Amino acid sequence: MARSNLEFFEVYLPEFSAQHMYIPPAFVGLLNGTISADATLGDPTGKNRTVRLEEDEKGLFIKKGWQEFVNDHSLRFGDFLIFNFDGKRQFDVKIFGTNGCLKKDVLLDDLRKTRLQKEAGTIPDLTTTSNRKRKNFKNGSKTTGSSGVNWNRSYTTVDSLRQSSPSKYGLVVVPEGPHFVATVTSANYTVYIPKLLLQEYCIALNKIVEIHDENGRMWPVHIYLRKDGRGVLGAVWDDFRKYHEVVSEDKLIIELIVDGIKKCNQIRVQVLG
Repeated sequence: MARSNLEFFEVYLPEFSAQHMYIPPAFVGLLNGTISADATLGDPTGKNRTVRLEEDEKGLFIKKGWQEFVNDHSLRFGDFLIFNFDGKRQFDVKIFGTNGCLKKDVLLDDLRKTRLQKEAGTIPDLTTTSNRKRKNFKNGSKTTGSSGVNWNRSYTTVDSLRQSSPSKYGLVVVPEGPHFVATVTSANYTVYIPKLLLQEYCIALNKIVEIHDENGRMWPVHIYLRKDGRGVLGAVWDDFRKYHEVVSEDKLIIELIVDGIKKCNQIRVQVLG
């Protein structure tokens, strides 16, 4: 890929970058109004994602298509991105992880795996429930209808879940970080993070967190703090629920990933079924 001298960098912070990417005003000033509203983001593997640039009173942003780019490349808190612009509509993006290394090798490895799966005809069908949920924990047929997550004042952990039903959940791995087990009930789609859990581990919730499933796929979700001290996952949680076909009586292991100052930027969710 040909490179130009038109470059800028940004650090990926979910609170500010999960839904759109800010383009620095100093960089915009170098373009003399030559940038197209329709642009393309390319990575070192040659994969491209079409995006839309939009301007408001706060500045110029990469908006439509940006969340797909984030998912495609499994961007994480603290990733370092360098954008090289060809002067027309193409941004070539280099992504460095928090270890300081270029993520190209990871992207190429994923590309090779996908190609081999295509050649072997073994790419999983993500439209089926069996491929979205852990088969080890499926328990008969599932019902449909509205779903919500039940919670207790004293939250359930994986240890207590294993003790209550060792035959069914005895092999479930206990997460390393703070976590709780939620049971989906026929109420609504809301997920509450227990106040007691937050207090016990002195956790501060970010306004936007990344929810990750077991395959590394990511959804940026707003978190709202209620007056009663519970955290509430915002509307994008419903996209996760629908994607994994979470229904009544499913159990979810929800692990809060915290940094050195006890701030939660990521949540891992395991659907047990």
